[in-house]
Amino acid sequence: MTHSHYDKQRVAQQFSRAAKRYTQHAQLQRQCAELVNAHLPSHCDSLLDLGCGPASHSLELAQVTDFYLGMDIAEGMLKQAKQCQPQLHWLLADAEQLPLQANSISVIVANLALQWCNQLANTLQQCADALQADGRLLFTTVLAGSMQPLMAAMHQLDGQLHHNQFLTEQQLTEQLAQVDQLSWHIQLQRFCFDYDSLYEMLAEIKGIGANYTARSSSGYFGKERWRVLEQLMEKHRDEQGKLPLNWNIALIYGRKTKSQ
Repeated sequence: MTHSHYDKQRVAQQFSRAAKRYTQHAQLQRQCAELVNAHLPSHCDSLLDLGCGPASHSLELAQVTDFYLGMDIAEGMLKQAKQCQPQLHWLLADAEQLPLQANSISVIVANLALQWCNQLANTLQQCADALQADGRLLFTTVLAGSMQPLMAAMHQLDGQLHHNQFLTEQQLTEQLAQVDQLSWHIQLQRFCFDYDSLYEMLAEIKGIGANYTARSSSGYFGKERWRVLEQLMEKHRDEQGKLPLNWNIALIYGRKTKSQ
């Protein structure tokens, strides 16, 4: 893996802080959830929703399974989830330390959650081990080249990388190849969202907790830096006068090829 090491406690804190306003900002999550939903089985006996957040999509997932379990690393997210859907089951845990027995679950879903793992292949192997024979793993993740042109503009400010180094498609493929028992299919999708202002764009990124970075964020937005960044971003307004933000997303479908 090439990115800096994620401090999982900080990741949890960042998403906990975003919990109450998450749903109103989460348009990327909603689009990616639709990709996942299109590949769900019509019914399964058990489903784990890794990185479930504030239960934005939990009811949709619960409709296809006899037993839904929502799991998240952020206590604040689970608090919102429990208030929203108290009848479902919830678990505070880290995907990199999956507390599941072998061959215990039918379907695992992770929508825009696994890019926060320090060891993706290890996490996916834990998922593979937890799946029943012929079980399915569906996840979406952010790929390199995302959050442009914002990240390029921020790089121009001081020559520093102010974002996480997401995996390239090749690196993702290499991680998947390390996982035993699962056969994979990858679907690539590009999303572009438009904003009236830089402030609106950054408010949405913060609103979904995605402003966490493994690098130092000190001195990001003093008044002068903000003015310069606004000027840099103005060059990217489209014909409709909007500021674009691009995301490269992979939908990965894994199927367990044999039992343990």
